[in-house]
Amino acid sequence: METSTPLIYTSEGNVPIESLQYAEKWEIDDDFIMFKEFWYNSAGVLVKNNVHAYAKKGLPAIGAQQAQIG
Repeated sequence: METSTPLIYTSEGNVPIESLQYAEKWEIDDDFIMFKEFWYNSAGVLVKNNVHAYAKKGLPAIGAQQAQIG
């Protein structure tokens, strides 16, 4: 049975995920909750990042005058 090493796509191409260092950060304020993920190579260079955001408040509706073209 062959086992394969999980890979992750980075700025350096596909690399084994186990070769990277992972860090995460939460940012919470009145408007947003953000979860940020960072992957660094062995030299400490950022090679991948993700941001997941949740808006606590909806966006304001666009009025009819703002939506008109012309």
